Amino acid sequence: MRVLKNQWISRRAEALTLFAAGAVVFLAGSAVMAALMDGTENALFPLGTLFLIFALGIIHLIQGGIGIVTDFNLAVSMGETRKRFIIGYLAFDGLEYLISLLLVFMLQWVEEGIGRIFYPGLSFIRVLSGKTLYIFLLSILGLMAAEVLTGALVLKFGQKVLWGLWVLAILPSFVQGIRQWEPVQMFTEALKGFFVSFSASVGVQWIPIVVILAEAVAFVAACCMLRRQRVTF
Repeated sequence: MRVLKNQWISRRAEALTLFAAGAVVFLAGSAVMAALMDGTENALFPLGTLFLIFALGIIHLIQGGIGIVTDFNLAVSMGETRKRFIIGYLAFDGLEYLISLLLVFMLQWVEEGIGRIFYPGLSFIRVLSGKTLYIFLLSILGLMAAEVLTGALVLKFGQKVLWGLWVLAILPSFVQGIRQWEPVQMFTEALKGFFVSFSASVGVQWIPIVVILAEAVAFVAACCMLRRQRVTF
């Protein structure tokens, strides 16, 4: 509990900002959904909930990936062991994500209730349900792994890591622009064929296992780097 208390003291502004921004984005998404309704729809799609999910994920990833650098330096310089810092950081991270998941569930229920009042004849598409819960849990683990790995890389190699992440972020747009080139088309078709044949032979049930293994490798790599990391003020 003391570890979580220390994390709350150092990260409460970050947590409050995250949830306040999520509430604003949810209202904006709900307003967009109401503005796009023209009476021809057969179902309500919860844009507010969808906007909220993306906002919480992106903001948390940015805050955590960058904030862990400052938190690590401050905690270790004040006598906190690296092991306790890692445990406390991941525990607080997990708690934040679980609260975020509960918030998504509650606001989805609110959005559905409001939608049924104004559009009683339409069905409601739920983004978060029992069938999709495992996808959200895998995504949470992936985001946590990405946060600590990003922080560990920034601590070890400096701010140039952020430039590398920026390049990765814009890479899909760049690939989209050059995909009309014949060599690129041939490569993407071959890659697509490989994944189709792999899924057919192995089965899609292995995808969550592969994802979990990748997340475990990222966690282990980040923890090993942080256990040997020096303070870099």
